[in-house]
Amino acid sequence: MPSFCWLPAGDRDTASSRLRCWLPHDLMTASGVESHVGEPKPADFVVVQKKVTETVIEFALQAKEAGSRIVYDVDDSGDALWYWAPPKLCFQMLNLADIVTTDTPERAEWLRKPMPRLKTETWFNPVDYGPQETVRQPVQARNELRIFWFGSTSTLSSLRPYAEAIARTPATRLVVCTGDEAPQNLDAEYIPWNRDTFIETLQGCDVTCMMHDGSVYNRMKSNHKMTTSICWGIPAIVSATPDYQRAAEKLGVEEFVFSGPSQLHSAIERLRTPQSRINYLDQAQPRVWEYFSPQASLNRFEEIVGNIDTEDLSPGKVTLPSKARYVRWWMQMAESPLSAIRDFSRRLLP
Repeated sequence: MPSFCWLPAGDRDTASSRLRCWLPHDLMTASGVESHVGEPKPADFVVVQKKVTETVIEFALQAKEAGSRIVYDVDDSGDALWYWAPPKLCFQMLNLADIVTTDTPERAEWLRKPMPRLKTETWFNPVDYGPQETVRQPVQARNELRIFWFGSTSTLSSLRPYAEAIARTPATRLVVCTGDEAPQNLDAEYIPWNRDTFIETLQGCDVTCMMHDGSVYNRMKSNHKMTTSICWGIPAIVSATPDYQRAAEKLGVEEFVFSGPSQLHSAIERLRTPQSRINYLDQAQPRVWEYFSPQASLNRFEEIVGNIDTEDLSPGKVTLPSKARYVRWWMQMAESPLSAIRDFSRRLLP
């Protein structure tokens, strides 16, 4: 049975690390698989989750030369990725990896654009916050429909036009759960995010409203907030963006997808009554567990690593790509030639 070393970008309060390192590690150890998370340690598989430093590159080189298989997991794009992995180090890790996993096909396509031969696989996010099964709370009949949005402070800007639409919808109240440093400049009730109390906060609302429209990078994001909400008993209305659209179709709730603020009102009204929300959950919850449970996500990961071609994995010297290859790659990854030149002069070239 192979062993695993997980190098997470953050701790359990970092959503991507929780879903894509800590959770699979917990499931593996519970089933008797040798798995280590945190500090670098020799293993058959080394999983680098997004964050890359010089130390990580050095360890990955040594591990690969000793015969380990390297998995680089990427669930951010653009500046959000460069925050964790400076472009030069990201490029080196992409070249070191035996396989690159992403949370959505769109992100994999973005990574392959300048590297057509890059081996990528989509490893979907599971439902979050550790459910053992789907949860059903008594559905409340309220005078005001509580509309829930949650996310990082950096994504609040995408909510603004929808917050204004919700404010114009009678008998609704927007509830925003985000970092406690967020500016409270929307017509909403603000609740600071806390991992220990999040599910209680979520279940104190009636409907979740999530959107990934906006930039091309936003549209690459995964559906896990939608599936998490449904799993914990709160129906979700979502933007008509790729991964939300796919999930809505898979779960049979396509009618609760909206394109822009102008369609939000009708989506809300379709879930106004308690019976409509019960019907939604009756339809979606069995499928959300079948397709997006933590074990289903781990099964997909194990399928990916089990299919890595081992023919070229014999121990031996590994070399990093040349500076010229890096320059060509970055010129294609940058949002524009001007931004590429600016970034080169500022931070990228040694």
